[in-house]
Amino acid sequence: MRGFLRLLVSVLPAAFVLASCAVAGSIATEAPSPSPASFAPATASGAQSPSPRPVASEAPLSPVDPARLAPDSYARVVTDNVRVRSKPGVSDDSMKLEPLLPDGVGLLVLDGPVPASGYDWYQVKPIFDADTPEGGYPFGWVARAGKDGEPWIEPESASCPPAPTDVAGLSSLSATAPPYAAITCYSGQELTFRALLGAQESFSCGIHPQPWGVEPAWLDGCQVDPPFLAAVDNWALIVGPYWAPGVDMTIVPDQAAAPDAWP
Repeated sequence: MRGFLRLLVSVLPAAFVLASCAVAGSIATEAPSPSPASFAPATASGAQSPSPRPVASEAPLSPVDPARLAPDSYARVVTDNVRVRSKPGVSDDSMKLEPLLPDGVGLLVLDGPVPASGYDWYQVKPIFDADTPEGGYPFGWVARAGKDGEPWIEPESASCPPAPTDVAGLSSLSATAPPYAAITCYSGQELTFRALLGAQESFSCGIHPQPWGVEPAWLDGCQVDPPFLAAVDNWALIVGPYWAPGVDMTIVPDQAAAPDAWP
């Protein structure tokens, strides 16, 4: 499957180049007419932010196309009791996953369409919000519509803030951008900015030595290497990228190095 929220970072002597790219039955009752509403970014408590603040940039991005239902886009469930399956299609090797998706759940579309069993299937990651039940909704495949054309999921619109141009812009994305903006807004783009490179003591979640089924494994938050990027004018403002294998890390400083010695 695609690795979501993948941040590929290449280190240069005085600048950093960061590119983000796309990081996955019985189904429905009668569907209401869809009325797309833009995603609002979630706050730390899961509530919706009332007025996103754009990040400064010279070239703002266009909004995500609300008519597009394809990888790296958004969708929303428009009926009750949508079934998620482990594989596209209705077959013995395509497991029924629980719980069913209720009307209104937001989705990140990662793959599809894949025709199978008379349906068009999309791999989706349900978007967490304040109404998500404990344990969340399953990641897997859902059919877009019934065989009679009744829609079960529909494209959803979301406005992207301008591409970040510095560490402050990157760190503020969680408050200013729609969920998973690294995929939907900036996929395939190259972002260049100045930053400091710091290091801290290695860590893990301390529960299990193996990755938690995350592919690729270097995207596992419990297994990542810790070098971070800090703002040039404020070394306390940092972001922790996922460093892809093969990135030249020879300029990472010693963990005991003071901020004024960070490259």
